[in-house]
Amino acid sequence: MIRMEGEGLRSEMAGELPVLWGLIKRKKTLAIAGFYATRYVEAEDADTAINLVRSSIKDDLAEALVNARGSMDGLVLKVDGIETVDPRDVDANAKGFTFFKES
Repeated sequence: MIRMEGEGLRSEMAGELPVLWGLIKRKKTLAIAGFYATRYVEAEDADTAINLVRSSIKDDLAEALVNARGSMDGLVLKVDGIETVDPRDVDANAKGFTFFKES
């Protein structure tokens, strides 16, 4: 299991923000600066695992940002944590990003 942090992402995402306990939805644009992501891979060593995860994240990110305006030109991927886990504890469908906005 590898947790990665992506910085230097410059993108805007549009979506609906629920307000008033979800009764009303308001359109909102969020300026994205980076993200966290966790991926599971099987590899012979840590370097190979990290390279596989970097590639996977870039592919997934390109797909996630297809409807957003932005650039991955300045993207820097850093390992936030790496851990060996039992294959039975792996969620094969675990994908996604936790984005954070510009401060």
